[in-house]
Amino acid sequence: SLGKSLTAVGNLGALLLLLFFIVGILTVELFGTICETDFKAQTDPGKIDRCDLILPDRRLDSHATFEDLGMALITLFRISTSDNWAPLMDATGIMAPERPLPFEENIQLARENIQLFLSTGDIKYRTRFREALPLCQSEQELIALEDVVGCLHKTEFGNCATTCGNQLGSSIVFSFFLCLSNFILLNLVMAVLMQELQEAMTMSTRTKSSLTVLTAVSAATNKWLIKAGENAVGSNENSEAGSRKVSTISVDDPKAKSADSEERDATFDSTGSGPDAEKGGKAPVAGRTASGGSVGRTASGASKG
Repeated sequence: SLGKSLTAVGNLGALLLLLFFIVGILTVELFGTICETDFKAQTDPGKIDRCDLILPDRRLDSHATFEDLGMALITLFRISTSDNWAPLMDATGIMAPERPLPFEENIQLARENIQLFLSTGDIKYRTRFREALPLCQSEQELIALEDVVGCLHKTEFGNCATTCGNQLGSSIVFSFFLCLSNFILLNLVMAVLMQELQEAMTMSTRTKSSLTVLTAVSAATNKWLIKAGENAVGSNENSEAGSRKVSTISVDDPKAKSADSEERDATFDSTGSGPDAEKGGKAPVAGRTASGGSVGRTASGASKG
């Protein structure tokens, strides 16, 4: 049954791989620039990396990112098993809130605290520049801070990519992928396997029923043949017993022999045939009596007297 289901399971597997590939490319395009916990920092000593602006709990896990297609496929497999996918959805859907101060003031406050952090290494300044630009930073804000902020992930224009995600895209992609991979395609695979198993069990039941019928027919046939053989043997025994009885009577009983001889003589007298008639050309003129003691004369003898 497993061999018969390989074709259907293979088709569903190919469809599942196609789904992974399409969604993987889409997630790399949408979430490929989101910072991760163990990010590779830029090497310019006069700048901080753009991911330093993000709180660690807002970053993606280093083992579940969308920086390239390979990592995206691994992450999607994790999501398809429903393993801790909610934090991934939150991290990819992070958006910059409204700033408490105007744009220029926020940029100036963040720049001053970044410079103090680079010069002193005091973590309180790091807390302050993160508070000036909370959650994530837009591409426009990073362009304004390019003199103190560097990055490894740049856009096609040579600027640092945003550290924000896409809330609408994250909700749509995660919901769509979870429904298809976890609740539809995997259940379809299980349904195909269960159907093949059910068909195999039905076929086995039919085979057992057929064998039962054949066994019953064979037993009835054997019983009939045995009975027919016994009847044939009984008929032969009765026939042989009758033959032996007739032979015994004809050999041992003189009266039976005499009666048989008289019956033959009477037959010859009435038909005018027999051995004497064939030799002489005429019928015999006299016959013996039942006792065999007297002989009657023919008509030719009477005319002679």
